[in-house]
Amino acid sequence: MNGRMKNLVAVVTGGGSGFGESICGSFADQGARVVVADVDAPAGERVARSLRARGHEALFAAMDVSCSRGWVPGDRGGLGPVRPD
Repeated sequence: MNGRMKNLVAVVTGGGSGFGESICGSFADQGARVVVADVDAPAGERVARSLRARGHEALFAAMDVSCSRGWVPGDRGGLGPVRPD
């Protein structure tokens, strides 16, 4: 971990697979706390669990970014507040 993203929270949409999963790992390795956001709950939970097993702070958030009603402001499990701008 090089710490470039220390004290940052990264919300990675599509984080449950493919490029998004890779980005989650890269950001976590750089010190970010990661929110794995995806419509596929089992895949997103798997990625978040994997990151936590490697010693990173991560959680899964079920989110369909194509529908703003699915974006809920508030605290996301202790990673800090998530507020839409």
